[in-house]
Amino acid sequence: MANKNGSWIAFAYQGTSGSYAERAFAQADDYSDADGEEVLTYFDAMRRVSGEAPPVRHGTAYTIRDLIDGYVGYLEQHRKSAADARSNLTAYLIPHFGEDRQVAGLTSADFEKWQPWALTHKPRGRLKDGKQSKQAMRDKAKARGKAVPPSAPAVSKEELLRRRKSRLNRIINDVHAALEYAADTGKVSNRDAWSRLQKYRGVDQARIQWLTVEQARRLANACEPDFRRLIEVALLTGARYGELRRMLARDFDARSKTALVAESKSSKPRRLPLTDEGCRLLEELTAGKAPDDFVLVKTDGTAWQKSEQHRRVHEACAAASIVPTVTFHGIRHTFASLLVTAGVPLAFVAEALGHADTRMVSKHYAHLAPNVVHDAIRAHLPSFGVQTAGKVQKLRP
Repeated sequence: MANKNGSWIAFAYQGTSGSYAERAFAQADDYSDADGEEVLTYFDAMRRVSGEAPPVRHGTAYTIRDLIDGYVGYLEQHRKSAADARSNLTAYLIPHFGEDRQVAGLTSADFEKWQPWALTHKPRGRLKDGKQSKQAMRDKAKARGKAVPPSAPAVSKEELLRRRKSRLNRIINDVHAALEYAADTGKVSNRDAWSRLQKYRGVDQARIQWLTVEQARRLANACEPDFRRLIEVALLTGARYGELRRMLARDFDARSKTALVAESKSSKPRRLPLTDEGCRLLEELTAGKAPDDFVLVKTDGTAWQKSEQHRRVHEACAAASIVPTVTFHGIRHTFASLLVTAGVPLAFVAEALGHADTRMVSKHYAHLAPNVVHDAIRAHLPSFGVQTAGKVQKLRP
């Protein structure tokens, strides 16, 4: 286990009572460099308690709003998930506890009441960053004379509950991380309040949607020319929409047959391997462009913006008769699924997707990989003479 910094603790004499009040106000620079705010040297700590440096809110003055702002501020400096964390924490903590609730006063009983409430809570405005509901996209497509995708099939109560629990697991991850960060930085001293807040088990088996090669071609052909190029590069690289819209001409290297993702979700750059088909496409898209020009732009030459892919993919699925519809992220799943089915090792697929290890790839795609155990059973298990009608065949779309 990695060593953790100690805490700077201030003692204040309480006068006639003869006792001292104490509080932790920052981390000591035992194992990490001082930053003048959360991690202090001895001299920084002395200036802080003497009033020569601005104080940081701690202990009983540390509220739910401070908790969210502090943790999100850390994420903004070090991670890519700050916006999602702020949205999740704001939507699930403030309506229940209130933004002025003191974090130090929270107990395990508070979180025992919060969890069942959060399971049925439906935050307002969850469709953020330009995302629209599927019904809204159907209505707008109909108004523009576009193909309208069919309504989603009914979902059982059991499946709805599984989805809610899976969603709440991700919220709990953010809640735990925010509270642990507050404890690590000396804002809260007691971890017991959230120690019994546990995630639900066996609910994260999400159904991954992916396309066949024939469906992928139909989808691309149903798109407008500028968006079709985005779809095609996504199919050939497995890159995320955000990574593609930020890709610059200089990121493509024809000699190594790779494209650089300089800014990824994990904050680590990676190289996307390209097939000959991928190289030909990127050579065409970068021809005549300056190094800092975007590779993929709209017909009018402007850059693609956040969330401009949702409606376009939805309408293209309807025009291509792809049911159920997929999201742009489904193209990334298609890239991974087709590679795993073809026998590419999971570690190679994980590296291409930008994952640190094979856990996520194994979770979602391992069942698609060729399996020598399964093949041996199919080859050697004898027939038991089971009779079937022979003429009954499942209809496939």
